[in-house]
Amino acid sequence: MRKRFGLIKSTKGSGAFGAILGVLLVVAVAFFAYTQFFAVKQISIAGLPGPTLSKGTGSDKRDVTGYEVTFNHKKGFKTDALVVNSKKYNESGIKNGISPVDVVLAWGSIAENNGETDFAWTITDRAYSFSSTTSFEESEIIKHSSLNHLIGQTDSVTSQIKKLRAGDHVKISGYLVDITAEPQIGEIVKWNTSTKFSDKGLNSSEIVYVTSLEVIKETAAQ
Repeated sequence: MRKRFGLIKSTKGSGAFGAILGVLLVVAVAFFAYTQFFAVKQISIAGLPGPTLSKGTGSDKRDVTGYEVTFNHKKGFKTDALVVNSKKYNESGIKNGISPVDVVLAWGSIAENNGETDFAWTITDRAYSFSSTTSFEESEIIKHSSLNHLIGQTDSVTSQIKKLRAGDHVKISGYLVDITAEPQIGEIVKWNTSTKFSDKGLNSSEIVYVTSLEVIKETAAQ
């Protein structure tokens, strides 16, 4: 019997190669989506003076999710700074209802070197942390950055606050406030602001009742 020889084309190798290409494609798409929508891209802006404080007087009141909330003006507040991270709070809770957004602001030498020194800014549990490849002392970073719990005086200002992102050069005016939230039934909630920019740890964040907000986009462009 004559044996017939022929070329048998294997599809095993091509299938494996196609699977690898598929995985690489998925990884590439995921990386692109992350860099475009989730990664915090840092920039640097020189010459930002940061916050200034003045005498605070008076108070404001409003109803928030069943609480009568009083905002006691501790200090007048103005800042010219760089947003290096932001976080929105959509969960229930009186603090989230009062202040739906936190931002980390940087100014001075830290804002000037923020992009070049690979700062990474993180917001978790109403606190912030940082890391970088820089040789800056921790005390200088703390002195030139802060976590701010933002509260809009009006719906329009609140809408602006919710749009803040890393890379925005902002000018904010308002008050640092201590907050008392009193429900019809239940325990009173108190939330107090820091009025120093060199402190750290628990209760070192600023609670800012924002009366006006300006984003200077052309300055923040690289």
